[in-house]
Amino acid sequence: MIDRMSVDIAAADKASFAAILHQATVLTQVLEQRLKTARQFTRH
Repeated sequence: MIDRMSVDIAAADKASFAAILHQATVLTQVLEQRLKTARQFTRH
């Protein structure tokens, strides 16, 4: 029973880590896009 619970916790940790990693990737892409548009505005 304890082993099964630790396996479930490990799976949940992997899932939440993947979700956090995905959110961080999306946030980075959004920030890069905003930086690009900001540079375009400062050029003109």
